[in-house]
Amino acid sequence: MPQDTQETKMEPGGYAFSRDGAKLYIRELLTDERLLVSPMLTVEHYDEEEEYPSSTSMVVAASELFAKAPVAAIDADIAERQATLADLNARINAARSEVYTVERDAKQQIEKLANFPKFDRLIDYLDGKITHFVVSDYQHAALIKTWDEFAVYREDGRDKGVKLLTLFGSSNGDTEWRLNDYRDGSGINRVCQPCTSEEEAKRVVGEWLGVAWKKFEPSRPWFIDGAIKSANMYGFPVPQHIRDTSAAHHFEARQRSIAKMEADLAALRARYEAEPLA
Repeated sequence: MPQDTQETKMEPGGYAFSRDGAKLYIRELLTDERLLVSPMLTVEHYDEEEEYPSSTSMVVAASELFAKAPVAAIDADIAERQATLADLNARINAARSEVYTVERDAKQQIEKLANFPKFDRLIDYLDGKITHFVVSDYQHAALIKTWDEFAVYREDGRDKGVKLLTLFGSSNGDTEWRLNDYRDGSGINRVCQPCTSEEEAKRVVGEWLGVAWKKFEPSRPWFIDGAIKSANMYGFPVPQHIRDTSAAHHFEARQRSIAKMEADLAALRARYEAEPLA
């Protein structure tokens, strides 16, 4: 329905709108039914838009002009769909914001984990990439075991799942992996290092042995026996001064053992000789 042209009085120097929504400048009222108008133009001036009337003028009927810009009538179904679309766009924007927040937080967590290399193994563990472990036991400073040998819990010859793998750490950044004997976390937890290949496991063995050589105490050479066994098993060299000190310690220990056995034998012989045969 056309707007009432008399709602706002049209006067020279004012504005009116055509049926197609064009803004017009009213130059002169020719009669009560006719007006002289010019189309309004928009230009950019110093990054701002300015309006001015065109030099072209035309005569139009007052009945064809409106004091307010016409508004297109929209079907109720279209309006409903537009509202639905607006709601969907709002949800999409909210979801994008949530994804951005999650990605930002994940990036921050990854940056934190990057300061602790052992956390990389956690991702590998979740991805099923762990194939070997380097283990410390009573006789070896570093022993390579496969996933099935070390991580799988068996009962009555059947697989019962995976043992409990735990990452221990302190506030200063020191961390170490430990694997419990049982799935429920009971039993002894053994120091270990998860690896994604046998080659990586051998590199870890070399690193562990390097630490053992640095911690070697000549006054307590027996503590290095496990490292020497692991080095001999996997073909790693043993520093000569450590091997010599260990060999001398074992030689002296054997000599003491022989001397003790000889003394015990002599005492036993003397006792038997002192006893009558019948």
